[in-house]
Amino acid sequence: MSENQTILPLEVIRIAHKGYHCFVKMKLNDVTLRMVLDTGASRTILDIEAIRKLGLEDEMEIQEEKATSIGAENIDAHTIRLEEITIGEFKLFDYSVGIMDLRQVNQSYDMLELPTVEGILGSDLLERFKVTIDFGLRRLVFKKQEEQQGEEV
Repeated sequence: MSENQTILPLEVIRIAHKGYHCFVKMKLNDVTLRMVLDTGASRTILDIEAIRKLGLEDEMEIQEEKATSIGAENIDAHTIRLEEITIGEFKLFDYSVGIMDLRQVNQSYDMLELPTVEGILGSDLLERFKVTIDFGLRRLVFKKQEEQQGEEV
């Protein structure tokens, strides 16, 4: 593995007939969290319970605009700045993520007897890199963009 790429193990779970969900583990402020990979999510999100686990409840900020999601009405959007996000060997500093109550998502996983998630890895973070989802080898490969080559990320 070169300094310009890092690899995360990808957990792929069959959800329904021909349906799959993908999960990765990432470190946020030095705490490992289980995240669902959602390339259709515009923003990386942490569950409110993960914010409590990180001890950051008092640092949440309310955004000016409302957030929208597929199949949902406008909802109040909260954000928080994380000191550090670690993706394999790469680190991002002072990164803002959204906060949502993922209780319904986790209740669905619980009914399927699957482990809960603490967040959603969304396209805002993915687009910072060249990302390959390798289902065959069950891995998520992050490569630095050309303008990042040689930089510490």
